[in-house]
Amino acid sequence: MTQEEFQHIAPGIPQQPGIYKYYSAENELIYVGKAKEYPQTCKFLLH
Repeated sequence: MTQEEFQHIAPGIPQQPGIYKYYSAENELIYVGKAKEYPQTCKFLLH
């Protein structure tokens, strides 16, 4: 994911701790994650 792509989706990133599931356009589960500070986790994944 590029920085530009991240900036596009950043407003939709959850702010609360928890477990998150992401699905593809075909409704296939593609990612399950857990985070205390989800926005910080996303920034870490970009590097």
